[in-house]
Amino acid sequence: MTTHDALPPDIAARCADAARCGQLYEGLLDLARKRFAANLSAFGTLVCEALGAMPDPERALVQLSRFLNASFSPGSLVDDCIRRPLLLDTFFRLVTTSGFLADVLVRDAELYRWLIDSEALDTRPAREDMLAEARDAWTRFTSAPRRVLSLRRYQRRELLRIGARDILRGTALEDTVRELSWLADAVVQVLLAHAIDTVKERQPGLRVPPLVVLALGKWGGEELNYSSDIDFVVFYEALDEGDTEAVFSAAVKVVEYLVRLLTEVSTDGMFYRADLRLRPDGAAGPLAMSADAAMSYYAARGALWERQMLLKARCAAGDAGAGARMLERLRPFVHPRTLAAPPSQIAADIRARLSPRWGEADDVKHGRGGIRDIEFAAQFLQLIAGATPDAGTGTLAALDTLADAGRLSEEERDVFARGYRMLRRVEHMVQLESFEQTHRVPRENSARAVLAWKLGYEATDEFTRALEETRAAVARCADAVLGPVDAAQAQASVPGPEALRVMGFRETETTARALRGLREGRASRPHDGAQRARMSAMFDALLADLAREPLPDAGARGLEALLAASPAPRTVAEFLSRAPARRLLLRLASAAPGLLRALGAAPLALEGLFSGSVHTDAAADPASFKLHREAAYAAAFLLGELPIAAYASALGETADACLQAAMSQLAPGAPFLVLAMGKYGGCELAPGSDLDVIFLYRETPRFGGDDAQALARAVIHALGPSALGAHAYEVDARLRPEGRSSPLATSFDAYRRYFDGRASLWEKQSLLKARAAAGDAGLAAETADFISGVLHNVTLDASALTGIVEMRRRMEPVNRFRQADFFDVKLSQGGLVDAEFAVQVLQLAAAGSGGALRTPNSFAAIDALPFAYPPLAARAREAAASYAALRALQAALRLTLESPSNLLPDDRSALAAVLGYESDTSLVRALHRHRACLRALFDDAVRMAALKQNNGSDTPERDTP
Repeated sequence: MTTHDALPPDIAARCADAARCGQLYEGLLDLARKRFAANLSAFGTLVCEALGAMPDPERALVQLSRFLNASFSPGSLVDDCIRRPLLLDTFFRLVTTSGFLADVLVRDAELYRWLIDSEALDTRPAREDMLAEARDAWTRFTSAPRRVLSLRRYQRRELLRIGARDILRGTALEDTVRELSWLADAVVQVLLAHAIDTVKERQPGLRVPPLVVLALGKWGGEELNYSSDIDFVVFYEALDEGDTEAVFSAAVKVVEYLVRLLTEVSTDGMFYRADLRLRPDGAAGPLAMSADAAMSYYAARGALWERQMLLKARCAAGDAGAGARMLERLRPFVHPRTLAAPPSQIAADIRARLSPRWGEADDVKHGRGGIRDIEFAAQFLQLIAGATPDAGTGTLAALDTLADAGRLSEEERDVFARGYRMLRRVEHMVQLESFEQTHRVPRENSARAVLAWKLGYEATDEFTRALEETRAAVARCADAVLGPVDAAQAQASVPGPEALRVMGFRETETTARALRGLREGRASRPHDGAQRARMSAMFDALLADLAREPLPDAGARGLEALLAASPAPRTVAEFLSRAPARRLLLRLASAAPGLLRALGAAPLALEGLFSGSVHTDAAADPASFKLHREAAYAAAFLLGELPIAAYASALGETADACLQAAMSQLAPGAPFLVLAMGKYGGCELAPGSDLDVIFLYRETPRFGGDDAQALARAVIHALGPSALGAHAYEVDARLRPEGRSSPLATSFDAYRRYFDGRASLWEKQSLLKARAAAGDAGLAAETADFISGVLHNVTLDASALTGIVEMRRRMEPVNRFRQADFFDVKLSQGGLVDAEFAVQVLQLAAAGSGGALRTPNSFAAIDALPFAYPPLAARAREAAASYAALRALQAALRLTLESPSNLLPDDRSALAAVLGYESDTSLVRALHRHRACLRALFDDAVRMAALKQNNGSDTPERDTP
């Protein structure tokens, strides 16, 4: 036996970093030396012999070092390897094949002993056994967090067992995918039971109906991947009696909690990516639907792709009896007695959904002759056969049944089955690497060589040749079943990466996927023939318009997401066919993605946006009214058709309309007033702004304090999420006297006493923005007169001016990390508040004289400065442009980046493009100019106010630029 005190040269030569590998090897020998000096040579020899059979020695050494360092007893593991050499070879084969399984072993090193010393590698558990073990893992603890951790550890252990059997024992594909699917069944069943119990505990007396989790896709066919999403829909059986709305609500809450449990990410990872987009009405549909409602949907609107999708449906979790009944009810829809379309049309539809991705040569799932070709060919025959509902849910079982029924020749069945097994095994080896949902064979020679080794090929060329021959045979058989399609012509329907780059797109791969989705639909929701024809007819014009957008890649993604999620895709396509509507939608897609998503979930608001005649009444449908008004104004602003001042004013008027509609319905004629403050008071809102308000009331024999508090709460509720959905107003009443420590609504008498006695200067300053937005007209007039009196009596002496300047400086945010380009659009030096405080200082200085400056709107007040203070004319005109530029930047932050913050982001390229700057550098240079201008305006305003209070003069100490 040859001893190895250093890593042999032939092994070092195959390492990317020979020096690092040598250090790792020496570290392993040091570990062995500390406890087993006598066996040191034996250990080194074993390591080197095992490394000699590995395609990537460096990786094997790294993983062995990680594993031993993570173990509680590394010495005993070394001893085990010396006594049982096969352990080291087995370990290297596992960790070289799968980085994911290596991480599992490093995370829980004792699992390796369990794997090797138990019967795990020879165990083939039944579905019921896996469910029992999952339940045992859950019930081992009492607290929910510990139970979740325990269930995740069970899942990891089973993935290790299944993957190790696959790698080390060459387990049949059918066994591997079946056990992966049963593992998902067990996890979902346990979590579903917990979700039901939790919802019942939180709402005692709630009746949860019998729920059915129908697994779809590979999960439904019991052929799950290592890193698949789990596609499913949830239906429930209506209860014999009781509130149907409450039953529906209970079912939805259970599913919401189940999805959260499945997808919640922690340091232990997550269980599964859950995909419910295949449910009726897609992303716009409810998370749970009654069986009766589901059958009504499928009978009236069920599409071909939904019949195809349900071929693999099975009850994976929930009430087994209800699941069996649901599947029986679905059978006539999946296998109707009479086909709704001739087989040639069905085949053409399926071919059209396959062909757009045939050009992805490295993708063994979607590329030409890939897994999807086999699955769709089998599903086509199942759809038209009618006599094969008992084919079995999985692809391989379906192929056998179709061949037995004479729908496939024996040769075609064998080609498809061999191809499916090979391609799925390639897919599994690729996914086991990092447990990512990928189907791509690596292009790099070194990575492909390792993959070939994992699959048992002696040479890379041998693997590549076998893969190409398999895919070519699959493609020929798929053409025989579905009819041939010119793949080059199909791929040309979407320009290639270079053509997209020339057109101005940058993220060419993701954009190409989005464009394919626009043209053909998604695999989970493909277009029907009519929709596909319509999108194809307008595609060139649509692509040209997209290329002209400031953010074309974002526009393509946003538009495709809208079309995929909309419950009315034909309506969206109709709008896209009209040039003006298309221009508007594209601008929202690229520069206001949040608004577009909201529109996608609200078809009435979308229709109102383009018709101009639907839901213009805020009282009839406030949510649609608000959404379609805000979307229309945002699009006009982003298209350069609506100046920022008019846009801000339009948002304020929209809020007024919603508030007034709520007041008219809640308490018409009540002695109650909503006083708008801040930017809402100035009718100059930014997208997503809060509504700052003060609730005032006059006490009468029929309307007291309790009534006023209840009405104030009702107004806030009417403008919140319950009434307006996700696109609601946040109402902020903290500017009321005494703030949060006082009642929500304030009587007018108490309000007057407060300002006559205890109000601070900043509270009086805030009254410059006060405006009656809704409520009693008489109380509004009296309040306006009172506020005018308060402002008339303000004395802006030196102490008051100093207080305002100090307050402004305290508002400036701290640059904690000292970035050179740190800038808060609102609060930083030279930000929006500088201009607003400048105006307010001058308004207070001239409060007694009234005049043009007495306006709550900042845009209007800045425009009026040259008339009220002629020496400031030049500065004010420059400041008006700077203020408008910063307000436009703030709006773009809210719309394009969906940022609630006013902080300038590190990447400003999107903002620069939307706002029309040549580059982000140009944007930053312009910001420096605007900041300097607004800070100078503030400084000049303070000096001007000081002079005015001292001698009544409007002339500053120096000439104002």
